[in-house]
Amino acid sequence: MMTLQASIQAEIQRRCQRVIRRIQIMHYQYSVTMPLYVMTPAEKYAFNTMVAFLLLALGLLIFVFLPQMCLKAARMWMRLYMSDTPDGYGQLVVGSAKMMEGLVE
Repeated sequence: MMTLQASIQAEIQRRCQRVIRRIQIMHYQYSVTMPLYVMTPAEKYAFNTMVAFLLLALGLLIFVFLPQMCLKAARMWMRLYMSDTPDGYGQLVVGSAKMMEGLVE
């Protein structure tokens, strides 16, 4: 019979093996889906560098600007929710509608 510590170590090892296997499958899919298998090593390096740069830039943009966009959206929804107009719409919606009427006419 296995002890608790041995069973925990076995479970951790199984999970690590699953993660490693999944990463290997994703690498294989990336290599086969992209035209990497017909490129020279220098071309592969350049292509992978561009992909890494794009992923890094996307991650940085999400990390920096997503919280700001979420706060901006939350403030807008709070303005709409806490409006004091009798029809339930805030000044933002009423002002936008008036502006659109001016553009259409």
